Amino acid sequence: MARRFPDPNSLYFYGASAGAAAIEVPAKDQDFYALKNVPHGQLRRRSYYSTNANAVLQCFVYNPAGL
Repeated sequence: MARRFPDPNSLYFYGASAGAAAIEVPAKDQDFYALKNVPHGQLRRRSYYSTNANAVLQCFVYNPAGL
């Protein structure tokens, strides 16, 4: 069975319980989100015991580059 899309040559995505074709429209500020050659920090997941929740919880901690 052939699938029908508005543009069968575009990328295929799955979302909203259905397959669909899509295109990406570049944003005017796309350079802001681009990966740059600068020092990057680390994102770490930590577990800790919470007396309020009476359970072990998790949090995320960002450490800037150089720390």
